Amino acid sequence: MKVKNYFLIFLFIIILNLLGCNENNSPLEVNNKTNLIMNSSFEINGQPSLKYWYIQDSSKIGFSNDTPVGGGKWSISIHAEWYGPLPNSPSYFVPLSLGRHILKFSVYAKSKTIHGSAFLILQTGNDREIITQNLITDSIWTKYSTIDTLNINEGDSLFVLLYGGGTELIDGITYFDLVELELIDSD
Repeated sequence: MKVKNYFLIFLFIIILNLLGCNENNSPLEVNNKTNLIMNSSFEINGQPSLKYWYIQDSSKIGFSNDTPVGGGKWSISIHAEWYGPLPNSPSYFVPLSLGRHILKFSVYAKSKTIHGSAFLILQTGNDREIITQNLITDSIWTKYSTIDTLNINEGDSLFVLLYGGGTELIDGITYFDLVELELIDSD
């Protein structure tokens, strides 16, 4: 009888430990893996789409069947332009509550000739601050990823901006897919 009780207690302790364990106990990996970007792969129901992305002139955005592994059927391509990122760059507004947030920003991308960029930008009033700039330098699909901590105050806006690069003479193109912004932690 004593052995059976000890066995049940031992089994109970093991089950509690298993339930309380996490694969990764790193403080940066405590998240629910929820992507804050809707339509991160630029397609809906297998069709190319810029739905949920803001762009002034969508005629400058191309769709491509060249995608990274797990990227679905479509990616977008943006040609390098002589003027800055707007109006030909897709942007995505990210609604976040007030307070401190730890975010993981990642994108699969590749570039030809001219390097594009994926930005995470915080706007306060008329001022814009680049939180992260992932410079797209590889000519093969590569995952670019950063982790940032930022404070969102009253009136702040956070958004993602994808840019095909700047040039006056040489044609360049940057491809983007699987844009993700994960909330890792917040106060």
